[in-house]
Amino acid sequence: MALALLGWLLFAPLQFGGDTAYIILTGNSMAPRFQRGDLVITHRQAAYHRGDAVAYHHPRIGAVFHRIIAVDRNGRFILQGDHNDWEDSYHPASDEIIGKLWLHLPHLGEGLRALRSPAGLLSLSLTLSILALLTVSPPPKSRKKKAKAMTSSSSRLAELLVLLSVLFLASLVLGIASFTRPASLEEETPLPYKHLAMFNYTADVPTDVYDAPQVQPGEPIFRRLNDSFTVSLNYAFITPLPVEMSGTYRFLARVGDQSGWKRTIELVPTTPFQGTIFTTSGTVDLNTAQHLIDELEERTGVHQSRYTLTVLAEVNVQGVLDGEPLTDTFTPALTFQMDELALRLLEDPLAEGDPLSPSAERMLTRKETRANTLSILGLNLPVRAARLISLGMGIPSLVLFILFFYRARALARRDEVEFLRVWYEPLLVETNDIRLLEAPNRVEVTALRDLTRLAEQEQRAILHLAEGDRHHFFLQTAEHLYHCSVENGMAEQQQWAKRPSSAAETWLPWSPRARRQAWEAYERALQGWAQAVEACLYEHDGHVQRVAEMAERLGRALGLRGRTLRAVRMAAYAHDLGLMDVPPRILRKKKRVSAKERELIRSHPDYALRYFPDTDILKDVSTIVRHHHERWDGEGYPDGLRGEEIPLGARIIAVVDVWDALGSPRPYREAWQEEDILRYLQEQAGEQFDPHVVDVFLNILREEKHPAVTSSTESTETAA
Repeated sequence: MALALLGWLLFAPLQFGGDTAYIILTGNSMAPRFQRGDLVITHRQAAYHRGDAVAYHHPRIGAVFHRIIAVDRNGRFILQGDHNDWEDSYHPASDEIIGKLWLHLPHLGEGLRALRSPAGLLSLSLTLSILALLTVSPPPKSRKKKAKAMTSSSSRLAELLVLLSVLFLASLVLGIASFTRPASLEEETPLPYKHLAMFNYTADVPTDVYDAPQVQPGEPIFRRLNDSFTVSLNYAFITPLPVEMSGTYRFLARVGDQSGWKRTIELVPTTPFQGTIFTTSGTVDLNTAQHLIDELEERTGVHQSRYTLTVLAEVNVQGVLDGEPLTDTFTPALTFQMDELALRLLEDPLAEGDPLSPSAERMLTRKETRANTLSILGLNLPVRAARLISLGMGIPSLVLFILFFYRARALARRDEVEFLRVWYEPLLVETNDIRLLEAPNRVEVTALRDLTRLAEQEQRAILHLAEGDRHHFFLQTAEHLYHCSVENGMAEQQQWAKRPSSAAETWLPWSPRARRQAWEAYERALQGWAQAVEACLYEHDGHVQRVAEMAERLGRALGLRGRTLRAVRMAAYAHDLGLMDVPPRILRKKKRVSAKERELIRSHPDYALRYFPDTDILKDVSTIVRHHHERWDGEGYPDGLRGEEIPLGARIIAVVDVWDALGSPRPYREAWQEEDILRYLQEQAGEQFDPHVVDVFLNILREEKHPAVTSSTESTETAA
């Protein structure tokens, strides 16, 4: 356990909260020491230093394994591959470092990459299935080794069933995860780019008016000194992505006013260009612009003191940006305010940046379809591959599980001891202590399955003692030692219960003697079960035996004979058998049971039917057992039968069972006094109980001269 914990702390991947990353190298940028196909394992550190070989997360490439060569002034790392002559373009921050080199495993990455492929994973799943098949070898033919071989085969069969169930469940989980996800995803990848224009304007001026012989950008142009000026434009298309581009541009000057009127003067006609940059220039004639204004004012009669003069470029680009077609338009403009005296550059207070360098940042979106993946133990497995693996591993494991499960069932029918070794191996302990055979006051259990059920409830081991062809099984609890004897792998009393109805009918020859022997075998089995129930629930207080004896007497008094009377007695033995399937903590609970717990208890008549084979010879017995909690008024369970719809045997056991149970202490109450019990029976006659059955039962008790019955009768006659 300590080694497993240490291994987890050292090798737990980042995806599961650990500090370890596993990276398969796909290039030789760290050659000669690190080659393509190597596996490097990194560990997250508190700090990283110059010279460390680290893996970091690049926003576009993914994981990159290079060496730190410096730290810039912003605290970001500058990295470079050992085999590269250039620095990495991206400088990661500390939280983008995945980890520092810890282990280097040459060539192992190629094997892992092959294993992570769909074909590799499918091969692995099929290999596991084949190995699972090989885990069970046929038993040796030697008779001397038969017992040992069967034990080994049983153990292997149990291990194989567990292995196959684990494989199938893993395949089922993988299948659910993969088939509920799309096999492919559509992603939108942003492709950013930027248009940038840089304007410049100049005009020759007298040096006695300006500091320089030319107007500088940003300065006003006085119309008395200049009647024209030159404007130049440098354009650039900027992107970090590969691009092939061409286009056209047109250079214009436009005069306008606030009302929306405008006239355009072409400075440079439409001109093609190649690449991502171009330069152009043109001369703006102010006299031409003034002529257009004068013509407007003369014809409209509207005079304004100020107009605008805008120099603009119409740029149209076409090309391919990182494999995607691109078509776009950019119209940078430089605007002046124009009056009779000067032109002054206008600045928009809401616009950001330099008015001489307008720009536009834009983005092209690329839609891509990629294979969807599942992250499993740090591996990004394609969904299609996960589906293939889940089918390739799940179907064989399910088929093998079914085959070996039926093999285990056949083994159970053939040899119950081997069945116990297959299904209950953790509970089974071998012993050679023959003193157990002479232990006094043992509780004999006729069915080995009942012994295993007791062992599960009590959480105790089962001791196995072999005595030739006979096998003895013991279960020691705090109060009792239970014993079950099995010969030739099958308990004698249990053989009939394991046969299907058709086999049972064929197996039993229906002569009177055979029928009598069958009844006796069944009754011995039911008596054995009754002893187990008493030991578990009533601490051997004799409840079941008393109910059986009194039910037989009451049935005889009611005129029952032969097979019908015997069915009542056998049903009395089995009436509480279903309580074996109710958790003991509920039956021994001192407080009031919950509604759910009450429902479990009320189901015990149906539970008891599991112990009866489906044969006509026990049909009457099972019917009585199932209905012994029905009420005369129809308020009972499980079917709510009323009056004489309830079998007479069930009505008999209902009276006798309550009579004896109320007279015995239970965890949740004390024992009742006998006069209180008889008074209760008289009160419930016609409601809970058949009134005629109650009368006959009280007569039996009166004949035995029970004081409580006599006093109760005298009180009734006096009151009458």
